Amino acid sequence: ELINARDAVKGERRARRDALYEEVDRLREARFQSRKVIADTLSRALGPTIRVRVTKSADTTAYGEAIASALRGSGLQYNRLSAVVATAMSPLEFVSAVEEGDFTSIAEFASISPERAATAVASARNHTPDIVAASIGDVVEMELLDGQQYKRTGEMSIGQRCTVVLPILLESHPEMLLIDQPEDNLDNAFITGTLIKTLQARRPTNQLIVASHNANIPVLGEAQRVILLDSDGSRAFVRHSGPLDSPETVEAVTTVMEGGLEAFRLRSRFYEQVLPVTPR
Repeated sequence: ELINARDAVKGERRARRDALYEEVDRLREARFQSRKVIADTLSRALGPTIRVRVTKSADTTAYGEAIASALRGSGLQYNRLSAVVATAMSPLEFVSAVEEGDFTSIAEFASISPERAATAVASARNHTPDIVAASIGDVVEMELLDGQQYKRTGEMSIGQRCTVVLPILLESHPEMLLIDQPEDNLDNAFITGTLIKTLQARRPTNQLIVASHNANIPVLGEAQRVILLDSDGSRAFVRHSGPLDSPETVEAVTTVMEGGLEAFRLRSRFYEQVLPVTPR
């Protein structure tokens, strides 16, 4: 009777645990769907240059570590085996197999020998609470179109990472933003082709303050107010503040940011002489 009563208590606890795990799984699914909506929205707004993708429950790092910890001292190559099991079985599937001594299912799912699976079951039997409670997360990938192929974040240069992150930041944060020199590590083609469009899309409803040395940002971004800062060597002060289209602001932009009006005119004449004129 005592054995039956103990087994009944174990059964009730496992049933409650399984129900809680199913609830956690539902919450994971809801979280994934929310992230996918955001990722799809960003991809539509910033594509095809930038693409955001979410893979459900692909981050099994903590889960794999919990299995590896349980297999230490078993004689198995626990780091490699834990990674295989973590990608092949959910925590509840693996723990249920361990509790039932079902090493054949583990061998089948993980594509390992029954002997290794039986050793894993014996080693993990006293660690099931830690394994089933291990967190599993979604993986978010931000990708940049480079030529004809998309690059993942880990394959990008610093400048390319800035190219991806900055538009996403601008697109996904409706509150006021203060950005210091966004042109750092960015080329002018990206600034005019992608960054400026994102700035203009925010302008009607969101305040954006940008500190910059690049004239394209206030001019092409149609800044409502341009503030020219200067320094006497010991303190900074405002030399000019005004709307973008005021003569004083135009002079400030051409003098400070464009190298002066004459330099601007020389570049303009050079472009007219070298580049073909496109008929309107």
